[in-house]
Amino acid sequence: MDDSGDLICAVSEERLTRKKHDGGFPRLAIRKCLLDSGFSSKDRLFIGYTNYESDDVVRWATKFLPDAVEYMKEDSLFKIRLEACEDPEFLSEQRERMGSFPNLHTKEVSDLICNYFSHIHGIHVRKIGRHKHHACHAVSSFYNSPFKDQAAIFSLDGFGDGESGGVYIINECAMQRLSSNPTSGSMGLMYQFVTGQLGYKELDAEWKLLGHEPFGDPNKFFRILKDIFKIEEDERGFSRIIGRPIKQFKKLDIEESPIKGWREYNEMKNYIRENVNGNITDLDFNEVREDWSASVQSVLEHTVIEWMLRNLQKIEIDNHNICLTGGVFMNVKLNRLIRICLPTWNVFVNPSSTDAGCSIGAAVLTSGNSFLNKRRLGAQSMLIGPGALNEEFEKSVSQEDKIVRIICDKLKEGRYVCVVNGRSEFGPRALMNRSILYDSTKDSYFLNVALDRTAVMPFAGSMLRQFAGDLLSDWKETDVSDEYMTMTYLASKEMSSDYKSICHPLRKGIPQMTTRPQVVSAPGTFAYALLKRWFLETQKKSLLNTSFNGHGEPIVENYSDALLTFRDMVVRLKDHLYTIKGTLVANDLVIDEEDLDV
Repeated sequence: MDDSGDLICAVSEERLTRKKHDGGFPRLAIRKCLLDSGFSSKDRLFIGYTNYESDDVVRWATKFLPDAVEYMKEDSLFKIRLEACEDPEFLSEQRERMGSFPNLHTKEVSDLICNYFSHIHGIHVRKIGRHKHHACHAVSSFYNSPFKDQAAIFSLDGFGDGESGGVYIINECAMQRLSSNPTSGSMGLMYQFVTGQLGYKELDAEWKLLGHEPFGDPNKFFRILKDIFKIEEDERGFSRIIGRPIKQFKKLDIEESPIKGWREYNEMKNYIRENVNGNITDLDFNEVREDWSASVQSVLEHTVIEWMLRNLQKIEIDNHNICLTGGVFMNVKLNRLIRICLPTWNVFVNPSSTDAGCSIGAAVLTSGNSFLNKRRLGAQSMLIGPGALNEEFEKSVSQEDKIVRIICDKLKEGRYVCVVNGRSEFGPRALMNRSILYDSTKDSYFLNVALDRTAVMPFAGSMLRQFAGDLLSDWKETDVSDEYMTMTYLASKEMSSDYKSICHPLRKGIPQMTTRPQVVSAPGTFAYALLKRWFLETQKKSLLNTSFNGHGEPIVENYSDALLTFRDMVVRLKDHLYTIKGTLVANDLVIDEEDLDV
């Protein structure tokens, strides 16, 4: 972020290390952002990071920072050791040393970060700020939103700084926290633990439950999960979600930890494990998995919407703007219900709601909040990642018409097209710059095979705003979150009949389909030009758009990642005897699978 408040570059470490959800010290991301922003040692550098409380700072430093530091016994401070990252024995030794210093002070972590930039990058850090986890979520959502003056903000995730959520209000450049939820009331942990007990990977496959949910009975296990939580008013009259002391909770012999809420975390996990395992047998596993998925989704929806409605009755705000942020609000079905339950409110879902998005909030807060009312530019504001190719190829992006024409021609041939175009998206959604595209009127199951994914959830679709009213039956022109694939809409009859590959059932026993769209409205952009040409040449109003990554991998970042993933797709389809062909279009580079030696 520059000194005028514009985001110059943002990238998650996972995109560069190719490790999904990589939470290590972001060495590669730091280097890439400094390089792409043109930052020099003469410029002023402010650094902000989240996890304010000392217990979380200890956890972060103890787990990750030994990769880049050496403990100095003589003054109890940290200094950089350049060869540390390449010395496995040294790393092991440092982890053991740091484990014996549980009272690591925040100042020492700040000194460590300053030393890192000084020794590795030759840059003097002028200011360093540490900020509350959910405050960073809140600021990030407002900064990314179309709102300029005021908004109520709701943040929910697993937990951070001993809290699982919070309610905030922002007036121009001032933010106030109204209430917070403790770890015991974590909606995110509930969903995470049920995901794990159903045989899926926690913090990675929660979206699969959304795929099972329409086919299950939401009442089957509703009470088991609902009994975990209650909503109560705090001393100021605002509502918060807290854990309910119930008999089934076992008092576990849990090792002491400096992390706030660690006992509540383990007690909830044990309670859910016992109840899920006690209600599953091998004979009815698929059916019971669908019932658990429907039940946990129902509890989430009932609890979160009640919590929001009770707080909105207390919030004094001149307009009707709401921002939703944090991992829980990546739940697209929950977001749709919130939009339906609050018809007079402008509901914006932060496109970078994951913890990576906290970096934006930390940057704004470290700057002193003066950029809170910086107006953003819609979906284009998320295209702030590094460029895909080297400078020589970047110059050829001006040949956009040619690239768009090539992609449309390949799609009309019945091919799937893997796209790497310009700068990458920051956040978990692919908005056509790192996407796999296909004709949404055709069967798309083969893509699950190609990407080694399960067929639980459908693919998303991209469409021009002029067609949103035709394809989405509950869409409104005033919707402010339709650009980012962050909520579902009811599919119209035209959508349900003509574009089945991007639709999904609403609920068991209800003959209604839903879809998760990217509604493109900005002329002059790559996505707009491509969708417009696609319609003019085929009269089709939507394209299938899924993220360009294999199962368990981050979205591709650069040309090398794209080529490897494309090759893997081709090999899997050949192994399964599919004859459908694919093409990789990376800016002006066009590679048909026939050109590959596989």
